[in-house]
Amino acid sequence: FPVTIGKTPLNKINSQLINKLRNSKMAEGVSATTVNRYMALLRSMLNLAKANEMLDELPSFKGKLAQENTERVVYLTKQQAIKLYEFIPDTIKDPYMFALLTGIRRENVFTLRWSQVDLERACAWVKAEDAKGKKSIAIPLSKQAVERIKKIKMTQPRSQFVFGGARPLQTKAWRRILQQSGVGDEIMREFGVHLRWHDLRHTWATWHVMGGTPLGELQKLGGWSSYSMVLKYAHFAPAHLAKYADNVGVEL
Repeated sequence: FPVTIGKTPLNKINSQLINKLRNSKMAEGVSATTVNRYMALLRSMLNLAKANEMLDELPSFKGKLAQENTERVVYLTKQQAIKLYEFIPDTIKDPYMFALLTGIRRENVFTLRWSQVDLERACAWVKAEDAKGKKSIAIPLSKQAVERIKKIKMTQPRSQFVFGGARPLQTKAWRRILQQSGVGDEIMREFGVHLRWHDLRHTWATWHVMGGTPLGELQKLGGWSSYSMVLKYAHFAPAHLAKYADNVGVEL
């Protein structure tokens, strides 16, 4: 029987099909980083097939890698965040707000347990094994976040998870909400990309810097492993450099 990848037989995969796949993913709004990972995975699978004599010849991966934007900062204004909230399903409203108020990643929001929250000290934490950087992250909770978590604790059925059985939205459902609210079109016009759930983290960081939080403190709050990772937010707070602007001058 023919060996396939998906529904495509191995011997039918050629450079034209690979380029078509790459271009279609980019047209769908899939990030360049993800597209490149798809291509790398496909290449590995084909190499393995060749090594096991399941493929006579490797197709050529022509064309450049998709240009990855490592400085991608897409964020919501507070007005857009409120507008989007109105269209978010009720079961997702609390996780959505918690992500905006704390900046923690989607997986850490939906898997947050009550054992990781201390309302008296107004803090929560992500365990090292659950953190992207494999280091535990302390999460100070704002008054707004504490009040929302207290309400959840009073009203929800007993559950080990803070947000009960809530599950992340699938991409189609998320895109539909963005379209219905009009926020998706606004973000596309402003940034040229689709808004992702992960951009709630960028939104949180951007709001922090706009509010005066120093980058060094933001690094600690967000659990970034290096200072360079928060430099992409620096341009949102030029005011902190204003006091140095007059250090250079000349009398004419």
